[in-house]
Amino acid sequence: MSPIGRIFSVINLVLAAFFLAWAANLLAVSQEFKTKYDDEVAAHAATKGELDGAIVDLRAQGDTARNDADLARGERDSAQQAARLQEKAADDQQAENSNLQSNYDNIANSVSNLEANNRGLQTAKDTAVSAQHDAETERDAAQRDQQDAESRTSEVEMLNASLQKTIGDKNAEIASLASEVSNLEVQLATLVDVTGVAISDITSQPLIEGTVVKALYDIAPGMVALNVGSNNDVVRGHTFEIHNGTAYKGQVRVENVRADMCTAIIHLTVPGQTIGQGDSAKTRL
Repeated sequence: MSPIGRIFSVINLVLAAFFLAWAANLLAVSQEFKTKYDDEVAAHAATKGELDGAIVDLRAQGDTARNDADLARGERDSAQQAARLQEKAADDQQAENSNLQSNYDNIANSVSNLEANNRGLQTAKDTAVSAQHDAETERDAAQRDQQDAESRTSEVEMLNASLQKTIGDKNAEIASLASEVSNLEVQLATLVDVTGVAISDITSQPLIEGTVVKALYDIAPGMVALNVGSNNDVVRGHTFEIHNGTAYKGQVRVENVRADMCTAIIHLTVPGQTIGQGDSAKTRL
């Protein structure tokens, strides 16, 4: 091959290589453009879908707004109708009030006239009543004078009878007290004989305070134990008044005395009360 042929061959090879490179580059660019085109088409489709959804939402909102507007117009028309009815009712009521006010004024005038007539009648009545009252006062005064005289006579008779009855009652009371004193003297003498305690010991017993520590009712009338004894100046024959707070329960009489305790017989009990452990005991309340 001649040198020129070889040169052309080299040139052809170079041109072929250059063409292949240009074709490859063009193919790559075409592929890149296709990818971008596909992306744009997908983005356009997504945007179109969003716009279609927005359009549907806007159309639904428009329908809702039109429905709300229709309802609002209906409510407005109803409110206007109600307002017109209320205005008519107010006008009717005002007219009725005017008639009532006129009737009231007429009634007030009639009442004023009646009150004037009543005042005149009341004045005449008061005059007649005053005259009648004066006459009744004079009559009552005369009757009171007569009744006072009769009452004084009756009171003197009643007072005399009452004094006689009182004298009789006092005489009976004196006799009853004398009998009671006699019985008490007999009881006191019996108590002294039985207990051997001097009367002076009973009547001059000191103030001693104690507590019921035990109560026995096995044998009537019952017996209690107190937490005070000879160390507290307790002697046989002393009486203790038993109470619990403000509730008085009865009386016991000391029979046996030790240094720090004593036993006593229940001498008196209040109906409905029972002497028991923990109750307070005093020789004098």
